[in-house]
Amino acid sequence: PDVVPNARCFNAAISAYAKSAQPGAAQQAEILFARLDGIYMSGLEEAKPNSFNYNSLITAWANCPDQEDENGVCSARRAQEILERMEQCYAAGDELCKPTTVSYNAVIDAYAKSSQEDSAERAEQVLRRMGVLYKEGANIQPNTRSFNTVINAWAKSGREDAAEKAQDLLDLMARLYDEGNTAVRPDSYSVTTVINGTY
Repeated sequence: PDVVPNARCFNAAISAYAKSAQPGAAQQAEILFARLDGIYMSGLEEAKPNSFNYNSLITAWANCPDQEDENGVCSARRAQEILERMEQCYAAGDELCKPTTVSYNAVIDAYAKSSQEDSAERAEQVLRRMGVLYKEGANIQPNTRSFNTVINAWAKSGREDAAEKAQDLLDLMARLYDEGNTAVRPDSYSVTTVINGTY
């Protein structure tokens, strides 16, 4: 009776699926998350889903081989839907579900790994949203990883304007860094990815 399921032990299992990248791992992570939520809804407070659970689930979908479900929703889009659910829960007053930079970066990563035609554009939209939220006072700050992942998404997109888009983001990083934002300092990966995107 002293051993009860809680959000932390469920997160260990969800995270294990997220790291496995095996076929069906994201779906299994989703099943575990739903079970956790169900246990919480039945009255067990220790099983209340939190940001760590949501982030692990998003990562599971980000690491999932790009595919579509029966409704035509790709892995990256599913990751974004989970983030949007986090945003809604937090807006409704649930502090435990507060999205973090990790949450947004995981969704950006999902789009960067996606083969969908508009994946680079969607990744940039998430990045831009992070910037807006940060300016509004949210503790969600784009960092070098955020930018590098989107730059990489553009570089491998195959779009005619890919190199220009990647260069624009690198220029934005440099400008923000010059203004004092050390979280977005361009690094060698930023530059080489832009270069690779021009060929």
